[in-house]
Amino acid sequence: MSRRFSGSQPACCERGGPRFERRSPRRACARRGSPEPNDGSSRRTQGSCTECEACPDLDLPVTSDRGLVQSLDRALSILDVLRYSSEPLALGEIAGRSGLPKSTTHRLLSTLEVRGFVARDPTAGSYRLGLKSVTPAGAGPEIRTVLTELATRSGETANLGTLVGREVLYVDRADSPHALRWQLGVGSRVPVHCSGLGKAILAFIDPGDIARHLSKRLPAQTSKTITDRGAFLAELAEIRRRGFALDQEEFMEGVRCIGVPILGAEGEVLGAISLAGPAFRFTEPAAMGQAAPLRAAATRIRALLGAEHPVPAVLRDAP
Repeated sequence: MSRRFSGSQPACCERGGPRFERRSPRRACARRGSPEPNDGSSRRTQGSCTECEACPDLDLPVTSDRGLVQSLDRALSILDVLRYSSEPLALGEIAGRSGLPKSTTHRLLSTLEVRGFVARDPTAGSYRLGLKSVTPAGAGPEIRTVLTELATRSGETANLGTLVGREVLYVDRADSPHALRWQLGVGSRVPVHCSGLGKAILAFIDPGDIARHLSKRLPAQTSKTITDRGAFLAELAEIRRRGFALDQEEFMEGVRCIGVPILGAEGEVLGAISLAGPAFRFTEPAAMGQAAPLRAAATRIRALLGAEHPVPAVLRDAP
């Protein structure tokens, strides 16, 4: 959520948001001309724009340098920069606003992207907050409740995932009540071209971006993986038509999956949810019978994420 200012803004704030910096107690004290604490105690100081006093204060707690984890502090600074920007930012812009070297900023952004806190536009190369970061306060447990209810009613494992490069990151999971069930740990990543989550996401992103998320060759995970590029693109077209994706034992033998996308307020794909289970129990008709409940669950999640616009008909109406 961007923070708005009234009246004219100084030059440092004209590019979509203030630049914030966190100062250690030593630098903060020097800036204010006050004596430096030597008892190791904490003090609070006001974090402000590096070039003016017009930007809002953050009222950041500052402790001794020995109490800070530098890499974590820097990563949080990057998230602050993205949070207070009204538009995606390029690497150089993020580095400039956070006061970090480009190389350090790139490494931190790559890590945040892998964990789902930051999303990168493959065309423009710019960055925005990812699925984990845009979830409103308190929505995490509510989203998990949606997954739990879906798993209980369907009898199969419910998954939440987001796109990271050429893979899908598993963000959360609610287990099937059956003893024999599909389980892939939170934080796991699987190839985008052979998973229900991945195909559901790829089918609804900008068609011009699809190639950027696919390897030059599509490696086979099982004998049923679609490895022909033309056949795979035809599969995505069919997914767009019917509104859901099927993984017909393409990632792991004996496991079937159905997935639908979760769309943001502007129609962008934030992620996907899926149901997965043993193929002998979760047959194709059984999986397709879960399309409507999955769509309903995706609609609930997009509302929890703050997406207010109507759901496209293909994602709302049962086939």
